[in-house]
Amino acid sequence: MRALVLSLCLAGIAAPAIAEDEDYYYAGFQLGLTDALNESLEGLAPGTLDIETRKKLGIVGGLYFGRNINKWRYELEYAIRTNDIKTVEVTDPGRLALANGSRSANGSQQSDSLMGNAHYNFAEFDGWKAYAGLGIGMSLVQLDAVSADNILIADSRNWEPAGQAMLQLTKAIGGIELGFGVRHFRTLTGKFGTEALGARHRFVNNEVFARVTWKFGEKARPAPKAVPVAAPAPAPVVAQPAPAPKPEPKPEPKPVTIPGPFMVFFDFDKSVLTSDARSIIERAAKAFKQVGAARIAASGHADRAGTDRYNEGLAMRRAQVVRDALIAEGVPADKISIRSFGESSPLVKTNDGVREWQNRRTEIVISR
Repeated sequence: MRALVLSLCLAGIAAPAIAEDEDYYYAGFQLGLTDALNESLEGLAPGTLDIETRKKLGIVGGLYFGRNINKWRYELEYAIRTNDIKTVEVTDPGRLALANGSRSANGSQQSDSLMGNAHYNFAEFDGWKAYAGLGIGMSLVQLDAVSADNILIADSRNWEPAGQAMLQLTKAIGGIELGFGVRHFRTLTGKFGTEALGARHRFVNNEVFARVTWKFGEKARPAPKAVPVAAPAPAPVVAQPAPAPKPEPKPEPKPVTIPGPFMVFFDFDKSVLTSDARSIIERAAKAFKQVGAARIAASGHADRAGTDRYNEGLAMRRAQVVRDALIAEGVPADKISIRSFGESSPLVKTNDGVREWQNRRTEIVISR
């Protein structure tokens, strides 16, 4: 199972992009506090050892590198966590010359872990993104010079399988992303050498941490190409007879007033037409047919919640769905042009990250 999850993590980092919205690499460092749960050193044989270790609050730090593909993140993480031993609770000292009960203790426990993590962006609000993640890997776990009453209890290290679960909030500030999260980390129960023969022990830590992340290698999406319109062929030159006397000019009819523009609004983070939107598109198609020789342009827009790149793609999808609806209403496809303005041309100016329904729109303009 461990090999399968690690393979999936590495494949996610190396695989080609599967979504057009967000695709980039990232790297950074993390720092936080780690609380190691009380765990016992239990002898491999009954009656040989039973000592519970109690630890002080410690420090966790590390580095990570990964790839973001749309809502998924795949990363490799190296982390170190250290907790000093505060006291030991002796239930059975085994061969050790320790009295039963609580004793002040020295030494520390430390883990150096290499983990493959996968995170999923399950929510976004006011510029923040929420991720849930799982990780699996290996950890070098160490009991360093653990002693009480000047009696050495354990000084041993071992590699053990490890797993972790994380929740994290992130926010992009310029080219840097800040993150804050919580994590539960644990190893399988390992065997450690002690002064009273071997014993079992596992590491279980609950942590809070902060991350500073840099993004790089983001792939730029090409701008939408305008549909070229073929120029009409020149009419053949035909010899004309002498002009007849010009009749009295008739008064030219007044040109038909071109209606519009028509505004089609969308729900937040959607490119699906509502019933009101379809009614407006029907009116626009009817007006186009009444004008006669004309063209029609649909430009998509988005509000400022989300990244510039994401909103550019969302606005283009909104323009495309309006184009398809116009075609369904009988407007020729070669008479329609579309483009995306993203969040760059709002009806109502707002701060970055603010949702505004009037900016989530596609504008339909009819011209001769």
